[in-house]
Amino acid sequence: TRMFALVIGIDKYKSPKVDDLGGCVHDAKSFAALLSERFNVPDSQLSILTDESATREAIISHFLTDLVQNPNIERDDTIIFYYAGRGSRAEASQLLSSQENAMETLCPHDEWLEDDHGLIPGIPGRTMNALFRELARAKGDNIVRISDI
Repeated sequence: TRMFALVIGIDKYKSPKVDDLGGCVHDAKSFAALLSERFNVPDSQLSILTDESATREAIISHFLTDLVQNPNIERDDTIIFYYAGRGSRAEASQLLSSQENAMETLCPHDEWLEDDHGLIPGIPGRTMNALFRELARAKGDNIVRISDI
């Protein structure tokens, strides 16, 4: 089967409320190189977002366009989502109603900045799970999810 991947690595965060990391971009680029060199995955089947390009909107948008809606991905092709960056916990009331007090989130580059709609939150685990369910419905369940948080 063929492989398609969305690879994300974030070292630098724009908000002073989020501490920068080291090594995540290197790890993401190394993982993409492994896919390319060892498994012969062509660049056209790899999407890489690092630092400034890994905003909340970009991560969700690339997940949808490069994976879920990608007409080149056939059912049961291998799909890889790789995330190296900061994770966090947010009060559920900040994101959506939940039985739990806190929800785990992925921290995009622009978390806690303001846009036209207010503060940009992290990406809740529930949102990621919904995206993965949508991906599995569209392309099959041959999905690998790697999170280095």
